[in-house]
Amino acid sequence: MKFYYPTNTLSTAPEILFFWVARMIMAGLEFMGEIPFSEVYLHGTVRDELGRKMSKSPLPGKSYNNSIDPLDVIEKYSADSLRFTLVMLTATGQDVQLTVGFDKDGNLNEKLREGFKDFEIGRNFATKIWNAARFMQMQGATPTDFARPELDTSILSSDDKHILFKLQDTINACGENLEKFRFNDYAKELYDFIWHNFCDWYVESSKQAFFGDDSARKDAVLKVMHHVFSQAIRLLHPVMPFVTEELWHAMGYNGEH
Repeated sequence: MKFYYPTNTLSTAPEILFFWVARMIMAGLEFMGEIPFSEVYLHGTVRDELGRKMSKSPLPGKSYNNSIDPLDVIEKYSADSLRFTLVMLTATGQDVQLTVGFDKDGNLNEKLREGFKDFEIGRNFATKIWNAARFMQMQGATPTDFARPELDTSILSSDDKHILFKLQDTINACGENLEKFRFNDYAKELYDFIWHNFCDWYVESSKQAFFGDDSARKDAVLKVMHHVFSQAIRLLHPVMPFVTEELWHAMGYNGEH
Protein backbone atom coordinates (compact mmCIF):
# COMPACT_ATOMS: atom_id res chain seq x y z
CA MET A 1 0.00 0.00 0.00
CA LYS A 2 2.86 2.38 0.74
CA PHE A 3 4.27 1.75 -2.74
CA TYR A 4 1.04 1.88 -4.74
CA TYR A 5 -1.04 4.39 -2.80
CA PRO A 6 -1.57 7.07 -3.88
CA THR A 7 -0.98 6.75 -7.63
CA ASN A 8 -0.84 9.56 -10.19
CA THR A 9 -3.42 9.06 -12.92
CA LEU A 10 -6.69 7.18 -13.27
CA SER A 11 -7.86 6.31 -16.79
CA THR A 12 -11.59 5.76 -17.09
CA ALA A 13 -14.74 6.34 -19.13
CA PRO A 14 -16.75 9.50 -18.37
CA GLU A 15 -20.02 7.72 -17.55
CA ILE A 16 -18.74 6.39 -14.22
CA LEU A 17 -17.35 9.66 -12.85
CA PHE A 18 -20.03 9.93 -10.19
CA PHE A 19 -20.79 6.25 -9.71
CA TRP A 20 -17.21 5.15 -9.14
CA VAL A 21 -14.51 7.82 -9.45
CA ALA A 22 -16.02 10.26 -6.94
CA ARG A 23 -16.61 7.41 -4.49
CA MET A 24 -13.03 6.25 -4.84
CA ILE A 25 -11.90 9.72 -3.78
CA MET A 26 -14.30 9.78 -0.82
CA ALA A 27 -13.27 6.29 0.26
CA GLY A 28 -9.60 7.20 -0.06
CA LEU A 29 -10.05 10.24 2.14
CA GLU A 30 -12.05 8.24 4.66
CA PHE A 31 -9.80 5.20 4.99
CA MET A 32 -6.36 6.42 3.85
CA GLY A 33 -6.48 10.11 4.69
CA GLU A 34 -5.57 11.25 1.17
CA ILE A 35 -6.99 11.08 -2.36
CA PRO A 36 -6.01 7.98 -4.39
CA PHE A 37 -4.94 9.86 -7.55
CA SER A 38 -4.23 13.42 -8.64
CA GLU A 39 -5.39 13.29 -12.27
CA VAL A 40 -8.26 11.61 -14.14
CA TYR A 41 -7.93 10.89 -17.85
CA LEU A 42 -11.30 10.38 -19.56
CA HIS A 43 -10.85 8.17 -22.60
CA GLY A 44 -13.25 7.92 -25.51
CA THR A 45 -15.66 5.08 -26.26
CA VAL A 46 -15.31 2.86 -29.33
CA ARG A 47 -18.50 3.00 -31.41
CA ASP A 48 -19.69 1.57 -34.71
CA GLU A 49 -20.34 3.63 -37.83
CA LEU A 50 -23.87 4.37 -36.64
CA GLY A 51 -22.58 5.89 -33.40
CA ARG A 52 -23.68 3.01 -31.19
CA LYS A 53 -21.45 1.87 -28.33
CA MET A 54 -19.80 -1.44 -29.10
CA SER A 55 -21.16 -4.36 -27.13
CA LYS A 56 -20.61 -8.09 -27.49
CA SER A 57 -23.32 -9.48 -25.20
CA PRO A 58 -25.29 -12.19 -27.08
CA LEU A 59 -28.44 -11.73 -24.96
CA PRO A 60 -31.47 -10.61 -27.02
CA GLY A 61 -32.35 -6.98 -26.43
CA LYS A 62 -29.15 -6.42 -24.43
CA SER A 63 -26.72 -5.82 -27.26
CA TYR A 64 -26.31 -4.72 -30.87
CA ASN A 65 -23.72 -7.48 -31.29
CA ASN A 66 -21.58 -4.87 -33.01
CA SER A 67 -18.22 -5.40 -31.34
CA ILE A 68 -15.02 -5.95 -33.30
CA ASP A 69 -12.88 -8.78 -31.96
CA PRO A 70 -9.39 -7.27 -31.55
CA LEU A 71 -7.84 -10.69 -32.15
CA ASP A 72 -9.33 -10.69 -35.66
CA VAL A 73 -7.75 -7.29 -36.30
CA ILE A 74 -4.40 -8.45 -34.92
CA GLU A 75 -4.45 -11.54 -37.13
CA LYS A 76 -5.13 -9.47 -40.25
CA TYR A 77 -3.17 -6.27 -39.58
CA SER A 78 -0.99 -6.84 -36.45
CA ALA A 79 -1.21 -5.65 -32.85
CA ASP A 80 0.78 -2.50 -33.64
CA SER A 81 -1.67 -1.51 -36.36
CA LEU A 82 -4.59 -1.96 -33.97
CA ARG A 83 -2.92 0.05 -31.22
CA PHE A 84 -1.61 2.89 -33.36
CA THR A 85 -4.81 3.34 -35.37
CA LEU A 86 -7.01 3.57 -32.28
CA VAL A 87 -4.67 6.04 -30.60
CA MET A 88 -4.40 8.22 -33.70
CA LEU A 89 -8.14 8.24 -34.45
CA THR A 90 -9.33 8.92 -30.91
CA ALA A 91 -9.23 12.67 -30.29
CA THR A 92 -9.04 13.80 -26.66
CA GLY A 93 -12.49 13.91 -25.09
CA GLN A 94 -14.18 12.32 -28.10
CA ASP A 95 -15.37 8.85 -29.09
CA VAL A 96 -14.00 6.95 -32.09
CA GLN A 97 -16.20 5.37 -34.74
CA LEU A 98 -15.02 2.25 -36.59
CA THR A 99 -16.49 0.54 -39.62
CA VAL A 100 -18.14 -2.70 -38.54
CA GLY A 101 -20.40 -3.46 -41.50
CA PHE A 102 -23.86 -2.06 -40.71
CA ASP A 103 -26.10 -0.45 -43.31
CA LYS A 104 -28.14 2.69 -42.63
CA ASP A 105 -30.99 0.58 -41.18
CA GLY A 106 -28.68 -0.96 -38.57
CA ASN A 107 -28.48 -4.39 -40.21
CA LEU A 108 -25.16 -6.21 -40.35
CA ASN A 109 -24.02 -6.70 -43.94
CA GLU A 110 -20.87 -8.76 -44.42
CA LYS A 111 -20.26 -7.10 -47.78
CA LEU A 112 -19.83 -3.78 -45.96
CA ARG A 113 -17.35 -5.12 -43.42
CA GLU A 114 -14.38 -4.76 -45.80
CA GLY A 115 -11.95 -6.44 -43.44
CA PHE A 116 -11.72 -3.67 -40.83
CA LYS A 117 -10.19 -1.23 -43.32
CA ASP A 118 -9.80 1.48 -40.66
CA PHE A 119 -6.72 -0.36 -39.42
CA GLU A 120 -4.92 -0.06 -42.74
CA ILE A 121 -3.63 3.27 -41.38
CA GLY A 122 -1.41 1.52 -38.84
CA ARG A 123 -0.52 -1.34 -41.20
CA ASN A 124 0.64 1.00 -43.98
CA PHE A 125 2.59 3.13 -41.50
CA ALA A 126 4.47 0.11 -40.15
CA THR A 127 5.29 -0.97 -43.71
CA LYS A 128 6.61 2.51 -44.52
CA ILE A 129 8.90 2.46 -41.49
CA TRP A 130 10.15 -1.04 -42.27
CA ASN A 131 11.00 -0.13 -45.88
CA ALA A 132 12.93 2.95 -44.72
CA ALA A 133 14.95 0.76 -42.37
CA ARG A 134 15.76 -1.68 -45.18
CA PHE A 135 16.95 1.19 -47.37
CA MET A 136 19.25 2.41 -44.60
CA GLN A 137 20.71 -1.07 -44.12
CA MET A 138 21.54 -1.22 -47.83
CA GLN A 139 23.70 1.91 -47.53
CA GLY A 140 26.16 0.50 -45.02
CA ALA A 141 26.69 -0.51 -41.41
CA THR A 142 25.12 1.42 -38.56
CA PRO A 143 27.56 4.10 -37.31
CA THR A 144 28.79 3.33 -33.81
CA ASP A 145 28.12 6.92 -32.72
CA PHE A 146 24.56 7.09 -34.07
CA ALA A 147 23.13 8.26 -30.74
CA ARG A 148 25.47 11.27 -30.51
CA PRO A 149 27.07 11.51 -33.93
CA GLU A 150 30.21 13.54 -34.50
CA LEU A 151 29.28 15.64 -37.50
CA ASP A 152 31.37 17.98 -39.61
CA THR A 153 28.97 20.89 -39.91
CA SER A 154 30.86 22.22 -42.93
CA ILE A 155 29.63 19.34 -45.08
CA LEU A 156 26.08 19.21 -43.75
CA SER A 157 23.53 20.29 -46.33
CA SER A 158 20.47 22.40 -45.65
CA ASP A 159 18.44 19.17 -45.88
CA ASP A 160 20.53 17.59 -43.11
CA LYS A 161 20.09 20.59 -40.86
CA HIS A 162 16.38 20.81 -41.58
CA ILE A 163 15.65 17.17 -40.66
CA LEU A 164 17.62 17.58 -37.43
CA PHE A 165 15.61 20.70 -36.64
CA LYS A 166 12.33 18.88 -37.42
CA LEU A 167 13.41 16.01 -35.16
CA GLN A 168 13.94 18.33 -32.20
CA ASP A 169 10.68 20.12 -32.98
CA THR A 170 8.88 16.74 -32.97
CA ILE A 171 10.51 15.69 -29.69
CA ASN A 172 9.32 18.90 -28.05
CA ALA A 173 5.79 18.53 -29.44
CA CYS A 174 5.56 14.87 -28.35
CA GLY A 175 6.67 15.73 -24.83
CA GLU A 176 4.06 18.47 -24.57
CA ASN A 177 1.31 16.21 -25.93
CA LEU A 178 2.11 13.43 -23.47
CA GLU A 179 2.07 15.83 -20.53
CA LYS A 180 -1.38 17.06 -21.62
CA PHE A 181 -2.73 13.56 -22.39
CA ARG A 182 -3.21 14.41 -26.08
CA PHE A 183 -2.30 10.94 -27.26
CA ASN A 184 -3.83 11.29 -30.72
CA ASP A 185 -1.80 14.47 -31.32
CA TYR A 186 1.26 12.57 -30.13
CA ALA A 187 0.61 9.84 -32.71
CA LYS A 188 -0.12 12.36 -35.49
CA GLU A 189 3.11 14.25 -34.81
CA LEU A 190 5.10 11.05 -35.23
CA TYR A 191 3.09 9.96 -38.25
CA ASP A 192 3.70 13.26 -40.05
CA PHE A 193 7.37 13.42 -39.11
CA ILE A 194 8.30 9.83 -39.95
CA TRP A 195 6.13 9.41 -43.05
CA HIS A 196 6.37 12.83 -44.68
CA ASN A 197 9.53 14.49 -43.36
CA PHE A 198 11.80 11.47 -42.98
CA CYS A 199 10.61 8.79 -45.42
CA ASP A 200 9.08 10.82 -48.25
CA TRP A 201 11.49 13.74 -48.12
CA TYR A 202 14.84 13.11 -46.38
CA VAL A 203 15.31 9.49 -47.48
CA GLU A 204 14.63 10.56 -51.06
CA SER A 205 17.00 13.53 -50.86
CA SER A 206 19.72 11.29 -49.36
CA LYS A 207 19.91 9.22 -52.56
CA GLN A 208 21.88 12.01 -54.22
CA ALA A 209 24.64 11.54 -51.65
CA PHE A 210 24.52 7.74 -51.56
CA PHE A 211 24.68 7.43 -55.33
CA GLY A 212 27.44 10.06 -55.61
CA ASP A 213 31.21 9.82 -55.27
CA ASP A 214 31.76 11.93 -52.13
CA SER A 215 32.48 9.41 -49.35
CA ALA A 216 32.50 12.11 -46.66
CA ARG A 217 28.98 13.20 -47.66
CA LYS A 218 27.79 9.59 -47.62
CA ASP A 219 29.19 9.11 -44.13
CA ALA A 220 27.60 12.31 -42.85
CA VAL A 221 24.17 11.52 -44.34
CA LEU A 222 24.26 7.97 -42.96
CA LYS A 223 25.03 9.30 -39.48
CA VAL A 224 22.21 11.82 -39.67
CA MET A 225 19.76 9.19 -40.92
CA HIS A 226 20.53 6.70 -38.17
CA HIS A 227 20.47 9.37 -35.49
CA VAL A 228 17.07 10.65 -36.63
CA PHE A 229 15.62 7.17 -37.18
CA SER A 230 16.79 5.82 -33.81
CA GLN A 231 15.26 8.81 -32.03
CA ALA A 232 12.03 8.47 -34.01
CA ILE A 233 11.46 4.82 -33.15
CA ARG A 234 12.15 5.59 -29.49
CA LEU A 235 9.34 8.14 -29.61
CA LEU A 236 7.12 5.70 -31.48
CA HIS A 237 7.71 2.78 -29.12
CA PRO A 238 4.78 3.49 -26.72
CA VAL A 239 2.23 3.29 -29.55
CA MET A 240 3.93 0.69 -31.79
CA PRO A 241 6.00 -1.43 -29.38
CA PHE A 242 6.52 -4.57 -31.46
CA VAL A 243 7.81 -3.23 -34.78
CA THR A 244 9.99 -0.66 -33.01
CA GLU A 245 11.52 -3.31 -30.74
CA GLU A 246 12.24 -5.50 -33.76
CA LEU A 247 13.83 -2.62 -35.67
CA TRP A 248 15.85 -1.49 -32.65
CA HIS A 249 17.64 -4.83 -32.64
CA ALA A 250 17.74 -5.29 -36.42
CA MET A 251 19.40 -1.90 -36.92
CA GLY A 252 22.00 -2.62 -34.24
CA TYR A 253 20.84 0.12 -31.87
CA ASN A 254 20.71 -2.25 -28.88
CA GLY A 255 24.47 -2.07 -28.56
CA GLU A 256 24.31 1.54 -27.34
CA HIS A 257 25.71 2.15 -23.86
